[in-house]
Order: sequence, then C-alpha cells, then structure tokens
Amino acid sequence: MRIRKYTKIALALALVLACLCGCGGEKPERQFRVVLTETEHVLCEERVKTVSSGGDAVFSLTFDRGYGLGSVDGRDCRTVETERGVDLIVENVRYSRTIEVEARELPASFEVALTGDFDERLFCAEGENAVFALETGTGRLAEVGYAGGFEIREEGGTSYLTLKKVDSDLSVKVERGSGALKNLFPGQRAVRYELNGGTLREGGEALTVVTLRDQPRVNTLRGTNYAEREGYTLVGWNSKEDGSGEHIGLGSRVFAPSAVTLYAEWAAWSPESSFIYAEINASRVGALYAEEDKRTLDELIAEPAEGERAAVITGCTCEDEEIVLPETLGGLPVLGIAANAITYRHSLKKIVFPVGLKYVASLAFGYDRALSEVVLFDDLEYFSPTAFGVEASPSKLHLNAVLPPVYGTIENGQVANKIELLLLSSEPKLVLFGGCGVWYGVNAAQLEAAYGGKYEVYNMGVIGGTCALYQIDLIRELLHAGDVFVHMPELASPYQLLAQTQFDSRVFLSLEADFDLLARLDLNSYTDVWSGFESYLSGKRVSMSADDYVEHTYEDSLGYMGKRGDLLLERPGHFENEGKPYTFFGAADFRGYRAIETMKTVYSGIAARGVKVGFGYAPINGDGLNRLDGAALTSLIEEGFASQEIPARIVMGLDDCILDKAAFYDTNYHLSTDGARYFTDQLFMYLQAAGI
Repeated sequence: MRIRKYTKIALALALVLACLCGCGGEKPERQFRVVLTETEHVLCEERVKTVSSGGDAVFSLTFDRGYGLGSVDGRDCRTVETERGVDLIVENVRYSRTIEVEARELPASFEVALTGDFDERLFCAEGENAVFALETGTGRLAEVGYAGGFEIREEGGTSYLTLKKVDSDLSVKVERGSGALKNLFPGQRAVRYELNGGTLREGGEALTVVTLRDQPRVNTLRGTNYAEREGYTLVGWNSKEDGSGEHIGLGSRVFAPSAVTLYAEWAAWSPESSFIYAEINASRVGALYAEEDKRTLDELIAEPAEGERAAVITGCTCEDEEIVLPETLGGLPVLGIAANAITYRHSLKKIVFPVGLKYVASLAFGYDRALSEVVLFDDLEYFSPTAFGVEASPSKLHLNAVLPPVYGTIENGQVANKIELLLLSSEPKLVLFGGCGVWYGVNAAQLEAAYGGKYEVYNMGVIGGTCALYQIDLIRELLHAGDVFVHMPELASPYQLLAQTQFDSRVFLSLEADFDLLARLDLNSYTDVWSGFESYLSGKRVSMSADDYVEHTYEDSLGYMGKRGDLLLERPGHFENEGKPYTFFGAADFRGYRAIETMKTVYSGIAARGVKVGFGYAPINGDGLNRLDGAALTSLIEEGFASQEIPARIVMGLDDCILDKAAFYDTNYHLSTDGARYFTDQLFMYLQAAGI
C-alpha cells in the first residue's frame, strides 16, 4: 500500500511539472560554444562562437607573414580560401567543443602592398595569386602598376583585383578612373568589356582581362554566361559603342596594342508571335538526331509531358530581311528547328541562331534562296549538312565560341595562329605555303637571314590533309604588291595540289583559335562546308566527353611556333620508314580533277595583286621511292603550267625535293632539324635562280 501511495504522488508531481513547462511557451533552442584555441601564427579576431544546435560556426583566419594553414584538429570541419585568408567552417554543431588549428611555414612569403588610391596589403606564398577586393563605387580601376599578369572582375561597386604568380615583395600602384587601362607594361594586353545595355549575370566572368603575350591580338571572352539582356542575343563585341566599328566574335581575336575597350553587340529577337513551335521533353531533344533510338518530332510530341519542357520551332511568318531566332518561346528554351520551319522567305538575307540551340533539321531553311549570312554558336550538338538545302547556302558564317577550345594543342589547330602572323606583318614579305612538309621542312628565320632583310619570311605550312584552298584564300587577302608567295605542295596530297577543295572537320578545328577568320571566306567557293561543320561539332562533343578530357584555354595554342611560323621542336634524324615509301597522288586523278585549271585561277588571283608567285615541292624521303610515279605527276604539272600560261615560276624539280632518309624525323615528309637547315639552304638557291 505504501509503494502505491508514493507512486501516485510521483505521478502527480510529474503532471504538475509537465503543465508548468507547457505553460512557459516553446522549449528554448539549445546553444553550444565552439572555441578556437590560441595557436602560434594563427590570427582570429573572434575565437569563441555561440551557435544553435545544427548550425555552423565560422572562423575567419589570417596568418603571420610566412605562414599558412597547416592542420585542423576537429571533426566536421572544412576550410574555404578567401581574399583575406581562410574561413574555417565547423558544420552541424551538436555539442560544445574546442577546435585546434596549426599553422605551417610557407616555402617563401612575400608582402604585397597597394599604393595610390588604395592602402591595402597582404602576404602570399611564392607563385600564389594575391587577391584584393577594392571598393571602387561608381568608378573602376584604370591603372595597375604590376608587370605580371593580372585580372580584374568588376561586380557592383567592388573591383576584385588578382595579381598572378607573385614571386617577390611588391608595391603596386592602383588608381581609379574610367575607360581603358593605362600605363601597361611592355607585352601586356588588356581588354575592357562594356555591356552596352546588358547586365552582368550573377557570378559572371571577369569584365576586364589582361594577359601577357608576344602577339598583340588577344582572344575575347567566349560564351554568354557573363552578360544578359532581356529579348536580345549577344552576338559579339564591337570596337565602337554604336556598333559601327570592328566586329569581333565571342572568343575571337582583337588587336590590342596595349589596352582596348569593346562594347557588347546585341541582336533583338524577332517577335515571338512570328513563330510556331512544338513542345517536347527537354531531355529528349537528342532523340531527333541520335544514331540509336532515333525518334521523329511527332513521336516526341506524343510522349508524356515529363520533366522540363523545350520548344522546337516548326514554322515562321516573319518576312524581315534579318531574323533573330529567340532563345525562348513561351518561356521555354528553344532547343531545335524542325524541317521546313523557315522556308520560302524570298527576302531573308541573314539569320541569327539562338545560344543553347541543340538541333537543326535537314531543309530547315531549304528554299531561302536569298539567305547569305548566318550567325551560329558552337554549342550546337547537331546541324544537318542539308539544313540550307542542296542547291544554295549562305556565303558568310559568323561562328561564336561558347565552348572552350579543344584543338589548339595539336598541329592541325595552328592555321589561325599562322594567319595572325600575316595580319601583323610588315612589307615586303615572302610567304611559304604548304602542308606539314613545309612546316617541318623549311626554316623561315634562316631564309630571312639569307635574304639579308629583303623580305620578312613566313612559314605558313600546317597540314597537308585538309583543304588547302581556304588557307590560300585567307593568305591571298593579306598579300600586297611587292610580296612573294611560294606554294610548295606535298605531292601525295590532293588537297595541296588543289585537286580537291571540299571542307571537312579539320577546317573548323584549324581555325578554332580565331573563328572570325571563317567570316573572311566565301563559303560558296568550296564544297561539303556544312557536312564538315557537323563533323566538327560531333567530334568536339566526343572529345569533351572523354574521361581524360582536360579543359584548354586559347593560351595553350601559342607555344608551337616562332615569330615567323617556324616549328619550335628539336627533331633528330635517321627516320626508318619500315617499307612504307612516299606515295604520289596519281597523275590520272590529277588530270581528272582538273587541278591545273584550279591552280591557274588561284595563282592568277594572287599575281593580280602585284605578288610574285613561285611553285616548288615539299621535301620527300627517297628511301624506296617510286620515282616513275613522281615523274609522271610532276611532268603533268610542268606541261600544264606551260600550256595554261599559269603566272607562276616553277623554282625546283622533282629531284630537288628528294632527300636521303637520314634527313627525316618521324615520317616520309617531316624533316629533322638538320634536314630542314640543309633544305632551306637549297631552297634559297632555287629561289634566287628563279629570280625571286
């Protein structure tokens, strides 16, 4: 009985306590203290943080000169680098605790101090970047007295200045101002971008880029992820605010002798009411062009409405001379253009495609005979080779870079870099053109020295396995009276012999460093342009999806050649061809392709500019060579030159280009370093004997 009595009393007390607690409002949230211990060389203004259960405690750490973050003793801790030092974040705090941070001595430490309009300083290790957040308000940074590379990102009223790869104590003068950066050091190139009616996207890239390069032509920002303007597409940059200056495509190159300001070029979308479109699942657009599990547009329209939706343009009523396809319709991203979507527009001259477009069907513009100019972006996934029909197609292409470059680190990707040499050249000049047989086989600097300064000599050889005609067309427009053009084709290449003039994917990848060069070409002068473009798009997509893919920059393509286009690669000789001799292009095929007629047209166009034209051959490995085949081809060439009265001087014969295998590096047409020196000496004698 006594036990039961006490039990009742205990229960009653418990009910009373429960009621008292309930009447006092919500139970207070538990608080915990996180303490950062005092540690030598680690500086922190607030070492004690009080946080609610499940919250994060954040400590802002700086370090004595010569020291950086070493180790952190504590669970659920992570660190984030900041402009000032390191933020230590203790996550999901559930109990009071102590955290210990150890500093480590840096290999070397330098003080970076700003002077001028700012009084800031920080310390960083050797080779690290020094990052300053500077309050510039409505102004901007106009002068940065740093000889190394630096970048400026302007966001709101703050300019984030990054001094790259610090290797000594620095005192850097930084001043506010407006316009282009001034007082740059030799070799520095700066581009400032004005959004010209647009706004900076959240997290947008740097609006000022400075690079250290020998060439004063620098690549502009690619992509459109830094700026936006409702109802407009960013189609490039312009040297003048009103768009009347030089146009530069996204990712293409601009001449910047020191600093230059560029203005965004915006194209206003054609009225949304002008377009008819279908809705499909955004994730299913690839089924329109997939090799496997391919589907028609009608089949995709009929699929259940799942996930995010996308628009595919199926019709257009706009009759303007220029159509700018919207990036969105009905609030949906435009990811495709169907067959016969924009056709029979007799007045249509120009089309601007939207960023983010993935698919363009066959005959999407099949009967627009007046269409002459298009603006495209390289993030396309599929572009039908017959998108413009089979009888007519645009003559001018402006290609904007959204994706990073992929091919700049390979030999084939060097055409744009070599053309740049001519864009910046003085006069008179002697230009040697061919495939890689010329690139490996001729030393332009050596030949220039042999001429004693009479000419600037340029080695324009890159690749013999793709269209040579477009390369010659680009070169021709940069030649002037008093110049010399020497064509030295590889006798194995139908492209170099101008027997074949069609495009392929390598045309586009070779110009990836400066897509604006495409706009200098009349695309109707070549065949298979759009099939080559589609091959380029698909090949690049495969390369970027590979497990070992590493993102490149435009700077990666600049280490292949000297200032005259010579190959910067030491090449040993004594190549063994292992029974694979040089194979000549067939004489019958040369005649069948009417290559002589093409040569006459090409060389006549160059000679009409007051340019001397020479013709020779790239070096050939004589080991196991069938000279009869070579003689048949070269005899046909020489006969054609005479009968057609081609305005070019043949400067050498077949025997003059045949060398011993000891002179070759890794193929039957790549000379070693010593072999190139010898062949260049011989070439100089041949040119002089021909009066060049």
